[in-house]
Parts: sequence; structure tokens; C-alpha cells
Amino acid sequence: MKKFFLGLALTGLLAFTASATTITTTVSSGDISAGSGFTAVLPQFLSMPGLPALNPGEAYILNWWSLELDSQTKSNQAQFENLASNPAVINATIAVNVQSNGGTVPGAPGAGSLLANSVLAFPAFNATAYDNVLDFGGTSGVTRTPPQQTGPIVTDLTGQILDLTGVGGVGNFSLFFVSSDSSVVSGGASLASILSTVYASDVTLTYDYNIRCVDQGLCGGGNEVPEPTSMALMGIGLVGLGILSRRLRK
Repeated sequence: MKKFFLGLALTGLLAFTASATTITTTVSSGDISAGSGFTAVLPQFLSMPGLPALNPGEAYILNWWSLELDSQTKSNQAQFENLASNPAVINATIAVNVQSNGGTVPGAPGAGSLLANSVLAFPAFNATAYDNVLDFGGTSGVTRTPPQQTGPIVTDLTGQILDLTGVGGVGNFSLFFVSSDSSVVSGGASLASILSTVYASDVTLTYDYNIRCVDQGLCGGGNEVPEPTSMALMGIGLVGLGILSRRLRK
């Protein structure tokens, strides 16, 4: 029975303290050519869109921040043709690798620490021997314009970045990203190919924060402004501790 009341108390108290809130925003590079880079301009914490207003005497307490990078490979056009005298199976794979290249804010992920890779693989094309026409069609070639982006799309989350230097204020900070194009066409002894590859990357910024009372004369005391659910959990914790204490005295 003692373990029950102790568990009840700890559950209530731990749940009460775990009342932080997260807020996110995403910046997209848009469609840009493979092999090029982009700069993500991200808002500092106090400039985050959607941050709730403070009541008198309250203040924001920033706990940690993190970044997530998502990358998509796209192909506007893929053309390949067999120029060999024998039939050949043609394979084409388009891939773009994106990685961080540093930034303007202290504590941000270093160059190469935030990575994303995405691949667009085409079905194999069974091309006959060269038909003496370089048209990327017919029996020895093919032109494909797939609208879809396929996977795998890999995302790397940096985790909770506890260095708050440079992100807690008002304004923006920048992170730079660079990409490399690793598209490949393989098949017969002699191939002609034209690939038009673009990619898009999204950078998601997350802040974890609390709203606390810092002026007890304005917001009525207390170290944190609890929600009704948190107050109930705190009450359960205190009741559990009280019952446990009374049983231990007996």
C-alpha cells in the first residue's frame, strides 16, 4: 500500500512539472536545382509566429531548441537512350544529398551535422539496339517526366539543443545548406542521357518553453502559471504524499 501512495504522489508531481509547451515553424527552400545551396532564415524565439501573449507579470522561459531537415528529390525530365548495337537494360537513379554548412548563431549545428538524402529511382527500361535515331524514344530510348517524389526521404533531428545563445531574442538567424547531385544512368556500352533534377528542403525549427510568473505582485504569486489539469495533478501528488507521511508515522 505504501508503494501505491508513493507512486500516486510521484505521478502527480511529475505530471505537474512536465507542462512545457513546444512551438514550431518550417522554412522551405522551394524547388531549386540540384547541386546548389540555400539559406534558411529562421526566427528567434521571441519572434516566433503564434507565440501566445503574456499576462501581466509573466515571462517566457526557453528550455531548448532543435532543428529538423527534410529533403525531396524531384525530376523535371529524365531522358536516356541506348546507342549500343546490342539490347541493353537502362537504369536511372536521381539522388540529392543536403547538409548543413554552418550558420550565424552560436550553438547551431556545425557544418555537416545536419544531413538529408533522398532518392528518385526509375523503373528499368529494356532498350533494344540503337535504332539510328537520337530521339530519346522509340525502341532504344525513353523520356520520362514523373511528377512524384519518391523515397526514402531521410530526416535527421539534431535533438534538444540546450545552447540558447543567439536564439532567445527578437529577430532572425541564418543557417546555410549545400547540396550535391549524385544522379546516375547505367546500362548498355554506350548511353546518351539528359537529366533535369531539382530538389526541395524544409527546415523545421522547434522551441520548447514555459510561461512563468516572475512578478508575484502582478500575477498572484507562484513560480509557474499552471493549467487547470496541472493544478489537479499537483493536488493528487500532494494528497498522496500526505497519506504516505501519515501512514509512515503510524
